[in-house]
Amino acid sequence: MVYCTKCGFENADSSKFCITCGNKLDVNISRPNPQNDFQNNPEPMDYNPNNQGYEEHHFNSNQQYNETNYNNNNNSFEQGMNDVGNYINDLGNKTQDSILNYRKNKEEKHARKIQDKNALYYLNGREAELFAYEDYLEFDFTEDYFKKITSRWGGVKKIYYHQINSIQKRDAGSLANGSLEFEVQGNVRGKQQRIGNFNENLVHYYKKYEAEATALYEFVNQKIIESHKGVTQAQVVKTEDGPLDKLKKSKELLDMGAISPDEYEMIKEKLLKEI
Repeated sequence: MVYCTKCGFENADSSKFCITCGNKLDVNISRPNPQNDFQNNPEPMDYNPNNQGYEEHHFNSNQQYNETNYNNNNNSFEQGMNDVGNYINDLGNKTQDSILNYRKNKEEKHARKIQDKNALYYLNGREAELFAYEDYLEFDFTEDYFKKITSRWGGVKKIYYHQINSIQKRDAGSLANGSLEFEVQGNVRGKQQRIGNFNENLVHYYKKYEAEATALYEFVNQKIIESHKGVTQAQVVKTEDGPLDKLKKSKELLDMGAISPDEYEMIKEKLLKEI
């Protein structure tokens, strides 16, 4: 049998041309071994599906192709996962560095701000920064977006100590933030001093600022006591009877017969000198 190298058909030994495709035949070329051909040429080229050995060659070729493709895909998947892992690690490192830099810059900014304001006490609260001076307490809402919302878009508010009725402090715990709340004259608790869901006279703080909050609380509380004590004394002096009031009461005692006319004249003469 003479094998056709073009279509793979096996012709009779006496044939000079392929009866299927017309290709000139070479009697010296024999049919190749499918196993050897598969090893040398994994992809089927000139095999005819009707010829013997094609199915075996086609199956082996596809099997090798699938195994190669699987290995390539598996390697690509592992490489992709490694790339994703490296990207996540880099992103995490960059995020951590950004957070550390942000905190560092914020602490430096706070330090400069305290130095510039020359306050006696300072607390970095969530809703506002508190600066305590000798005569008043300052609420600074300009630090960030949250503080601006709390105070209707920023600004600085001053409250003198005699305007504060009381101050309440809740210590920070392991799960809850601490707070300082100021009851200010002229504000109705829960109504006028609240803006949305915020109370601009209520400041929360993180546990790491507990020492600063305690120091500011003790200072402000003492200032409130001193200012109220001065107001109370002034009110007491103001409510004492004056000379005319005393003279009026002396006349009433005279009319009642509790004192003599001579005693009344002595009191009258003394009180008239005080007017």
